[in-house]
Amino acid sequence: GKPVYIEQLSEYCHVSRNTVFNDLRMVVNQLQSYNLTLEYESKKGYRVAGDEIRIRALFFSYFSELLPLYQSGVITFVNQEELKQNLQKLQVIEKELNTKYVEGVLISLAALLPLMYKNESALYFPELRKEEIFRTKEFGLVEQYFSDLNEMEKIYLCMHLLGSRVAVLTERFFDDHA
Repeated sequence: GKPVYIEQLSEYCHVSRNTVFNDLRMVVNQLQSYNLTLEYESKKGYRVAGDEIRIRALFFSYFSELLPLYQSGVITFVNQEELKQNLQKLQVIEKELNTKYVEGVLISLAALLPLMYKNESALYFPELRKEEIFRTKEFGLVEQYFSDLNEMEKIYLCMHLLGSRVAVLTERFFDDHA
């Protein structure tokens, strides 16, 4: 994403620059637990640096906490209209899969999708068994509703849909002789 400046953060949050600096120290510590760093360039501001998948994991763990701020219009970096459209598509997928996703997952994915369209850094999944993912119903639906995403982003989205169900205990994980 785009780098941010202390001034922007202090305006956004209606707090002093000092408060922002103090909070950034905490941010740096949080980032370390994800193996990420906070980088600063003088003309460019701050940005989170490191593995794209880890950056997204961080986004996921915090976006649902930020939801009230988003809903009240304080957070403006997420386009409301795009989020709504993406969320509707994801809810259709949820229905078609006849499943229920963990609270907050679909809205976080909906907020992340615009970044997935713009992302230029290649995603890397070690040991990925692509063919197996391509065979899932989830992947078919991602193809259908998000056909213009690049292939790795489709796989990324699909992996979230495969892994975030409320109940993953479907029959295909069990032998059928009781």
